[in-house]
Amino acid sequence: MEPVRVVSRRLPQKHMFIVLYCLLGAQILLTGLYLLRPGGVQLQKKLLDIRKNSPSRGGFDNDPDKSIKTQPTVVEDCAEHPSTLVGLIRIDLNVSTDLNEQKKAMPEVDWGEWKPSKCKSRHKVAIIIPYRDRLQHLKMQLRYLHPLLQRQLVHYRLFVVEQAGVGTWNKGRVMNAGFLEAAKLFDFQCVIFHDVDLVPEDDRNTYKCHPLPLHMSSAPSQDKYRTRYTFLVGGVMNFPREDFLKLNGYSNEFWGWGGEDDDMAQRLKASAKGFERVPTDMGRYTSLIHGGRDKNPRRIALLQDSKKRQAKDGVSSLPYRLLSSTNAKLYTHLLVVV
Repeated sequence: MEPVRVVSRRLPQKHMFIVLYCLLGAQILLTGLYLLRPGGVQLQKKLLDIRKNSPSRGGFDNDPDKSIKTQPTVVEDCAEHPSTLVGLIRIDLNVSTDLNEQKKAMPEVDWGEWKPSKCKSRHKVAIIIPYRDRLQHLKMQLRYLHPLLQRQLVHYRLFVVEQAGVGTWNKGRVMNAGFLEAAKLFDFQCVIFHDVDLVPEDDRNTYKCHPLPLHMSSAPSQDKYRTRYTFLVGGVMNFPREDFLKLNGYSNEFWGWGGEDDDMAQRLKASAKGFERVPTDMGRYTSLIHGGRDKNPRRIALLQDSKKRQAKDGVSSLPYRLLSSTNAKLYTHLLVVV
């Protein structure tokens, strides 16, 4: 017997499409008849509810309004020159400086830190105030400094660094210790060292970061609103964070009043970048009256060899000990032994 030969014959392609369309139409017709039977309407409603509440592949509900609400909010950078600035400020030395009143007026300030809520600040600044036995000055300074910084839309944190004990004052060591401790607590871009007895009179003198070190207190009232000499860098001094480290900070050798700022001027002169100064019409500060401290009798001799000491005398070689770090609300209080 001859084997049976099976021959496969294909339908023409157009005939296949006709068959498929007929099958699809029949399925739709049967589904419609099924849903029209008693109870079919309820089933259709359940299917629609399931579809509506099921998550899409993107993880959001199919409701477009809900998807929009879950998108992250884009916060724009704060203005470089905010419209909130007022210019010259009249410093009233008789104004109330009660700290409890100040805390109530600024409930959003904690650990001395504040940042704008409606925009992203372009600058993150640590302000270090070397301190000892000047509470009235500190209260007056805080009374005007916080509002000024907030008008400037700066993200800032104030550190009041107090030298413990009754030994001879060493401002350079206190400032270096403040820098090292602030760096552990706050990721700042630049640091401003601010004498406690100076109150800014013009909010156009902005406490923001600059490409170069910047002398901000160019015109204090005690000097009749002028700069006493060309290389003056005392009072209020602003440094980019990395520049301060490259300069090795302030000298640790100046015990008593005076000398550490002039030594810093020598370091700046020796550096390739130098420094800039705020014009005197904006760098105005009210100098708060205080008694003098004992001058350092060795300051002249130390200044003569400042370049030789710079690499080994500064923030990199500072001997100090932190006794406490306290939240005083309007500032972070650091008590140090130097």
